[in-house]
Amino acid sequence: MPAWSPDGKKIAFQSTPISVDAWEIYTINADGTGEKALTNNQMYGSLPDWSPDGQRIVFDGFTGIHVINAEGKGLRPLQGGTDPAWSPDGKKIAFRGADERGDDEIATMNPDGSGRTARFL
Repeated sequence: MPAWSPDGKKIAFQSTPISVDAWEIYTINADGTGEKALTNNQMYGSLPDWSPDGQRIVFDGFTGIHVINAEGKGLRPLQGGTDPAWSPDGKKIAFRGADERGDDEIATMNPDGSGRTARFL
């Protein structure tokens, strides 16, 4: 599940370290050098997506959606849901969620996890 950075210089991806049975989030330079683990065996992570300014990466975590800065600092859980994606202007994150009955919905939130809105599928 690779995702290009907005400037095309890096790729974020999920991979499983040999010693850990969980997906982790990594970045690598476009030329294949400089691989860096962002989540460092802390959690399950998949489906990374770069913010339009290239400063943050949103991803599925074991306990919901998380954001981390592109250098691997400031890991922040946001809320439950899967399949996160940044809006083109960087002001919202769209994701797949579930309502109180467990029915699927498409929802959005602010990058800090506030302001959730939902549309039912």
